[in-house]
Amino acid sequence: MATTETTERTKHTPGPWRIFKHGHHDDMLVRQNATGRAWLHNSRTIAGDGNRIIADVSYNEPLGGSSVGGWPDAASKDEMLANANLIAAAPELLEALRLCSYVLHDMPNAADDPLYDPTMAEACRLARAAIAKAEGGEA
Repeated sequence: MATTETTERTKHTPGPWRIFKHGHHDDMLVRQNATGRAWLHNSRTIAGDGNRIIADVSYNEPLGGSSVGGWPDAASKDEMLANANLIAAAPELLEALRLCSYVLHDMPNAADDPLYDPTMAEACRLARAAIAKAEGGEA
């Protein structure tokens, strides 16, 4: 759960984020009559509080040797679902990284310190870089 401090500095839609299916089923048959192209369409919407849309992910599988064209999408249905899960988990992942960074803040960071752990130092560096990227800074 977000602390008051992190909630106040967060600019993104507050979590939790949820995944919704478009329509009522997967593998919706789509056919473009003008070109004769056909494909199976699968998609998910990630939405936050108040059902505000965060992102859409999709996968279109061409049928009959035709190409789908148009918007680029995931390489497979499994990749599309994995992308949706990762995006939906983003607020919780960011909060976990902030907490880890806070806990590790006072960790020894000099190689000559007997308590120095290079793996922990690298984990903390990666956490801070991911936080910066999520907040719009440079990673």
